[in-house]
Amino acid sequence: MSLHQLRKNVSMTQADIAKKIGVDISAVTKWETGQAYPRPDKLLKLEELLGVPAGDIIRAINEAAEKNAKD
Repeated sequence: MSLHQLRKNVSMTQADIAKKIGVDISAVTKWETGQAYPRPDKLLKLEELLGVPAGDIIRAINEAAEKNAKD
């Protein structure tokens, strides 16, 4: 499942996530598109907000990165 879908499952916008974690919206966009990974402290907060294990979040980011590399 994509990070975008995980975020939508908890009815949050990129702006919501960014504000609650303390990052710019551009950081959330980069995570969702596989262009960057959250720092460990941000990953833990993201894990809490989305209610999924960190491994699922990293897997979603990796899948987005692979998809973008093919496009």
